[in-house]
Amino acid sequence: MPTTKKATAGRGVQTRAPRTTARKGRRMKPTVGRIVHYFIEDANRQTPGMGQGPYAAIITRVHSDVILDLMVLQPADVRHAGSVIKLEEAAEDSASYWTWPPRI
Repeated sequence: MPTTKKATAGRGVQTRAPRTTARKGRRMKPTVGRIVHYFIEDANRQTPGMGQGPYAAIITRVHSDVILDLMVLQPADVRHAGSVIKLEEAAEDSASYWTWPPRI
């Protein structure tokens, strides 16, 4: 799988290629309006209701195949607007990341 290493202004460094789908070996392409799973570890416990996840999140903007803006939906009508969230495989040491939901 090819890797990328591209610095983007204020967006961190991308270091891995996105996950491929099980079928046909094609990459899943994020687009506005699609649902992803969002995970966060709120170490400071500053965001009530935030824990491990997964939380359903709607893609609101696509910066690249691994970097997205998300609207995170949480229990009890708490909403969290995340900006510039990376795909799990590209997040490395990040406290928050997104993944594609599993195919059932």
